[in-house]
Amino acid sequence: MLKEINMFKNIFLFELKQQSKRRINYVFFILFVLQGVFYIKHTSDFFSADTSFHNAPAIVYAVLAGTGYLTFILVAFFASKALGKDLDDKTASLFYTTAVSESAFFWSRYLSSFFILLALSTGYLIGILIYPYTGISPQEKLMIFDLANFFKAIFYIFLPNIFVYFSVSFSLATIMKKNMGAYIGTLLFFVLLIFGDSSKDYGEVYTMVDASGFANLHLKLENLTALQKNSFALPLEGSFFINRLIWFSIATILLLVAYRGFSFLKFSEKKIKFKNDEPANTIIPTLDLPIIKIDLSLKSNISSMLRMALFEFKNSIRPIGFKIFMGFIFTLFIVYVTIYHQTYYSETQTLPITSEILKVTKPLAFFIYLFLIVSTTELLYKDRTADFWLISDVTPITNWSVILSKVLAMFLLSLLLSLSFIVMGIVVQTFKGFYDYQIDVYIGELIGRWLPKYFQYVLLTVFIASITAKKHITYIITCMLLMFTAVAQEMGMIEQFKYLFTFAPGGDFYTDMNGYGIFKQANSYFVIYWSSFALFLFFLSFIVWQRGIPLSLLQRVKNSKKRFSYTILLGLLLSGTIFIIYANKINQTTVIDNEFLSKEQQREENALYEKKYSKYSNSKQVKVTNIKATIDLFPNERYLLLNAEMTLKNKNNKKIDTLHIEWIDFYTIKKLAVKKHNLKKIQDDKKLKHAIYLITPAIEKNQQVELVVEANIQHKGFTNNDPQQHLTFNGSYFKNDIFPKFIGFDTDRIVPKNQYRSLLDLTKLQNRLSKFSDNVYASSLADSISYDFTISTAKEQRIIAPGVLKKVWVSSERNYYNYQSFSGTWYDFTILSAKFYSKKIEITKTSDRKPQKIEIYAHPNHLYNLDIIENAVKKALQNLHPLFGNYPYPTIIIAERPRYDNKLETVDNIIYLPENYAWIAKTSNNANDEFINYLFTKMIAKQYVQRLYLTQSQGFPVVVKSIPEYLALHFVQKDFGNTILEQHLKNLDDDYQKGISSASNQEIYWKQSDDYADYISESKGGLELYKLSKKQGAPVFLDKLRTFYSVNKDKKISAKDFTFLE
Repeated sequence: MLKEINMFKNIFLFELKQQSKRRINYVFFILFVLQGVFYIKHTSDFFSADTSFHNAPAIVYAVLAGTGYLTFILVAFFASKALGKDLDDKTASLFYTTAVSESAFFWSRYLSSFFILLALSTGYLIGILIYPYTGISPQEKLMIFDLANFFKAIFYIFLPNIFVYFSVSFSLATIMKKNMGAYIGTLLFFVLLIFGDSSKDYGEVYTMVDASGFANLHLKLENLTALQKNSFALPLEGSFFINRLIWFSIATILLLVAYRGFSFLKFSEKKIKFKNDEPANTIIPTLDLPIIKIDLSLKSNISSMLRMALFEFKNSIRPIGFKIFMGFIFTLFIVYVTIYHQTYYSETQTLPITSEILKVTKPLAFFIYLFLIVSTTELLYKDRTADFWLISDVTPITNWSVILSKVLAMFLLSLLLSLSFIVMGIVVQTFKGFYDYQIDVYIGELIGRWLPKYFQYVLLTVFIASITAKKHITYIITCMLLMFTAVAQEMGMIEQFKYLFTFAPGGDFYTDMNGYGIFKQANSYFVIYWSSFALFLFFLSFIVWQRGIPLSLLQRVKNSKKRFSYTILLGLLLSGTIFIIYANKINQTTVIDNEFLSKEQQREENALYEKKYSKYSNSKQVKVTNIKATIDLFPNERYLLLNAEMTLKNKNNKKIDTLHIEWIDFYTIKKLAVKKHNLKKIQDDKKLKHAIYLITPAIEKNQQVELVVEANIQHKGFTNNDPQQHLTFNGSYFKNDIFPKFIGFDTDRIVPKNQYRSLLDLTKLQNRLSKFSDNVYASSLADSISYDFTISTAKEQRIIAPGVLKKVWVSSERNYYNYQSFSGTWYDFTILSAKFYSKKIEITKTSDRKPQKIEIYAHPNHLYNLDIIENAVKKALQNLHPLFGNYPYPTIIIAERPRYDNKLETVDNIIYLPENYAWIAKTSNNANDEFINYLFTKMIAKQYVQRLYLTQSQGFPVVVKSIPEYLALHFVQKDFGNTILEQHLKNLDDDYQKGISSASNQEIYWKQSDDYADYISESKGGLELYKLSKKQGAPVFLDKLRTFYSVNKDKKISAKDFTFLE
């Protein structure tokens, strides 16, 4: 026993001593410290609100549970090397034949590696501790560090997680007798973390699969208020305790199984399969060996390279590990399609259309990258691992043919993975009974967009391998780069895609209506940009490639002249030149032409605007009363031409001698004139897009003037990540901001979040809307207006706009539409231009009943649910008629628009729905049918409410959002029962709780809410009205609403007049 203890001690101390000499470990420690700082900073941005501190206990718990990518990498590294390094270094035959005890050897190696990992991980804790002293966050956003909670988090989360991760990964590597076991274990933990967190809304039980406890903790944190986060203390009880117990038990059991199964003989033996068991022929035949002529021509080298590539490719897909990986990816594919995607991308369960299926490629990309990194690294070092380099490196085979054969094999493997995703997608669609396959969309996404990215990572791995000449260092550096870019993009640390390897703009903006829109060109540019960069690194690899006796990087660089050739020089010059050219093109179009601003720069510009122009917030300005305009839209050129005459009226008690005019981005005013008046520009702030004009003679009280405007909007190229949806190829969706704004100060342009306002020397916001007493109609720019628009668009598209369609004609292969406004319309119109399939339904022929017609305009490939939508609209009209009377318009229009956001918008008689709502809902599901009815009841009720003459003051959103929300809940209960209602109430409460948790400003009393906090005006407002209805009785409450609407529909009112809401 004493001998075993001494053996254990000697091996343990020896391993610690050896690891302490490795300089890379000190680099890891520093990286851990930096990771702790970064995670505190960016986690606080996600979880902290205005009144919660950046180092609040809740934030610290979340950071420790999240662990960090570096932890996963080093767990895999140390777990694989703990025992496996003897096999890698060929020292097993030496150590395993000594008198050392197997038990002492196993536990000393396990504990020494675990201790080193733990020691390095303390850098993460130090990073968290020193964060308040870095100056990254202002002192007012920091609290006195809660050491008690910090140590509790260490013992509840940090230490158990390190133990579980390392023990499971170490055990798998030992049981499988392969280093790959450690990487599989670590990858599994990462996958389960994502799965648990993305599935937490389905129930707390789903968080049990996450070994880190982050999903369970996240579920608790998202319902906390800001003050609760500041004082949060995690109790070791309930589901969190069960999670800890389950995973601690699994890790312990696996560790014991690995220990019981470990022996020097079993661990070091390799299974060798013989093709047959026939005894060997003991007679040695004599052969006449032929004379071999060595062919070193280019043709011969290329032929050898192709043969080796095919051989390596076959060897890459033959092992059972590849088949396990493909099964793993297919399982993940199914999980993401059925759970993750439905949770994060759609309001309802959707039909498995191709674009929906392909949404899973982004979350799966990380695993594909990781697999390709591992496969490429293993292939590059295969000869070294098997000591075959002693033979191969002295053959006359050229470096380039050997390297290219491996790279080509990895390209074929990447292509196979991309094609496999197409097959998986079609299998899923077929299994779900959906046969509308869009092969062109599959090819464009997986071959055109993702395959180049996969290959770029292969080339990067080759370059890093050539520099390090060590397999595990190659693993670490490449994986760290992968992790860093993923974290940097996800957390907004780096916003420009030109600095994120393989990334390109627009990955989240594919729509069936508009495809990738402007980002189709962006993808082409970035494919060339990153591919040329990767090729440049690849050509450098030839110069410093390790061949023959191992040499240091410096020695290889010194010897590079011998390997340098004109071919390599040409490759470097060509790839480098292309990279520089496209770097310049990308910078020109994203930064210069499209005026890229980071989030911080945008906040600074908004703060500058507020400081400079808030003094004009009470300046009296004219109001728009009438517009007669010609709008020519050129979708393919992304160009809009505007010619308008705007009637402006001075509704103030004093004359106006100064006009403040603002405009949107990329807007050029060609002409601005007031009939019978002179305009003199006294300020032209092009940066903040605000001009001031003197008008002579001044506009007298109640006087009207005619303003002539000629302007255009022109978009060019592509942006860093803005789809520019108001002017695009198919589905242009623009609003009244195509006209100049006559406003002294626009509250929509201020810094809305208090957590940033204090950093920019701005006072905190309470409410962006004016008080009840202020007489501001639905817009500060106008009261009710009238308009006459003549709008033209491309011949294959049609215009959808609010108002009465008076005339349609075709001229010069362009479609023209003339719309005239309804009476009493708001200055809040939206115009849509796209290719549509239309369905028109007559409701009634009588003249006293409205609407007389329903018109549905859908994308030609989204005709699945038109009948469902028609019935839902009819049902909503039937339910709402007893409350509000006749529908206010002769025709109700439902139009589909690209899903660049999830906003539900209605203007006058039109409801604009993004693609991912009713259009592609899976209507065989009763819950989805119910949701579509709920949706249209809410939107049509909103149309009724918007006919009221409401002042845009505090509580305005309650009226236009909360009342429709309540009515949708009421009729859901009436038509579908209490079970469905309870689910809606729960969803609203969840949205409200999440809103509180993520809100940057202090919560406003719901009846005085502004238009910034939907979680109050819509989620909480709907809940409060439902509670009030339940208290008063639904019939009584509805009767009060009916009476109020009937009495006040022609009066100017504000939210304070809704006394029945008390």
